[in-house]
Amino acid sequence: MPLPPRRSVRLDPRPVGDLADAVRGRVHDPLWFVARQWQMGEFQGEDASTPVQVLLEGSSTLVRHVDTGREAGMHPAEALVEAEAGEGWTTGRRVRVGARVAAAGRVLPEVGGLRLRDLPPPYEALDGAWDGLALWRRRGELGIPDEEFGEVPEEVEPSWDDRALVYDRQDAFRTGEVSLHVSRHRGGSVDWWTVDAGAAPSLEPTPPEQWNHRQLPTRLEMPGMPRWGLWEIEDAGADIGAVPPDAAHTATSLMTALFFSQRDEWFDVPVPATAGTVVRIGRVVVTDSFGLRYSSDGSGEGEHVDGGWPGLRPPAGPEWTLFRVSGMDVADLLLWQVATRPLAGELLEHVQLGVDDASNVVWAVERRLRGRDVGSLDAAAAAVGSAGGDGGGDGGGAGDGTPGESLIPAPPGDTTQPQAYVYVPGEGAQPHWIPYTIEDEPGGVSFVQRRLADYSTSPPTRLDVAQADVLAGRPGEVHRIVPAAVPPTGMELVRRWQLARTAAGDPVLWVERRRRPLTAPPARRLRFDVAEPVAGSGE
Repeated sequence: MPLPPRRSVRLDPRPVGDLADAVRGRVHDPLWFVARQWQMGEFQGEDASTPVQVLLEGSSTLVRHVDTGREAGMHPAEALVEAEAGEGWTTGRRVRVGARVAAAGRVLPEVGGLRLRDLPPPYEALDGAWDGLALWRRRGELGIPDEEFGEVPEEVEPSWDDRALVYDRQDAFRTGEVSLHVSRHRGGSVDWWTVDAGAAPSLEPTPPEQWNHRQLPTRLEMPGMPRWGLWEIEDAGADIGAVPPDAAHTATSLMTALFFSQRDEWFDVPVPATAGTVVRIGRVVVTDSFGLRYSSDGSGEGEHVDGGWPGLRPPAGPEWTLFRVSGMDVADLLLWQVATRPLAGELLEHVQLGVDDASNVVWAVERRLRGRDVGSLDAAAAAVGSAGGDGGGDGGGAGDGTPGESLIPAPPGDTTQPQAYVYVPGEGAQPHWIPYTIEDEPGGVSFVQRRLADYSTSPPTRLDVAQADVLAGRPGEVHRIVPAAVPPTGMELVRRWQLARTAAGDPVLWVERRRRPLTAPPARRLRFDVAEPVAGSGE
């Protein structure tokens, strides 16, 4: 028979009429809570009011380029530091000036180097045109007066140190009574680390511009910054490690320190300064939301009045600072007008250098010349040589650029027969591999540029000399490199056109040289007195 239905039982709360006692939250020992707060350090604090106004008093001094007299606030600093001789002679100018001289009715000699050859794209159609730069440099020899050239670009003294393979120039800029020296600049962005300061020669200094401004501070914001509220719960999905510090975003390198210290107690204050100046903040007065004034010189009303508020004073003495220029006052801040994302052209030159410990030489390998890979240049030169050319080559004839007959025979087809050998004086020489041998000098040792000869041909073939401008020595001298310039892992040098704009919007064109590290140096094995096998002959 069916079971009777089971009766369900449910417990329901019975409300009372007065809930005041339930929500009152009585504490039988409130002093215990106060004691615990004191033990946990919850009462340790300071006046952390919000700054509402900042008074800045300081000065700005213009920075000028010594050679050209240009203001560093108008022209990109990279174009001033990296300028090289003859960079104003662009391809178009060389063609126009050459055509102007030729149109004057003067008979120009058909000698090597006076016509443009092997121009990079898209100037191939101009091959064979008269080179205005070559005519200008040899105008005395050719008897061409200066007025036939028209307007020519001004010559500048380059800052490139051909021995150390860096930009290095004494007294490159001046600001006030200070001279700025370019020190071991490797190409690329110019900033405070590019120069060192020293006493300027006895010339009339540039007077500083004094200013006095009141600013409104704002909270510091940066990528990955935590929330402002002290008691807000952070997002568990936020990863502060996803925002790495780098040179372009200095604030991110301070993010970790802010995360574990003040959090939202950092503020930004705009400084009324322009690029291309040296800024010095003489006095800072901060007014907070309570009306208290904190100053850098002790004239405020807040705590630590004697000597000024510690956080508003620059570090004293030889203490480390982040943006200090060596030789300048600790309170000085150098601001450059830099080229922001310039347009970079194709590589004009690409040279790799490395120390070959096995042969005790430094190899300089030319990978790219005049905007083309060396393979295409060699093919073009061979084609011109077979067609007769115009006499513009370097050397000529067997033993000086033209390869002779190879001494290395074809490999034997049958290795079971007795072998015959032929003597080869040397092999392994390769075009565009430039050796530098070590040599003692009065001031130490240096690597001196040499020229390879291929002894695997008869007669021996003298390979071409170095053609890259980055491997050119001082006028009339052989190129030398100091040993410290080439690291053990090797390096590479590149040249390319850079296009940027001045502060007024005018275009600025210059040729940049930049050195970059390698992970392994180039090396080549040269063998001398080699016995090469020839095809065997049976008996």
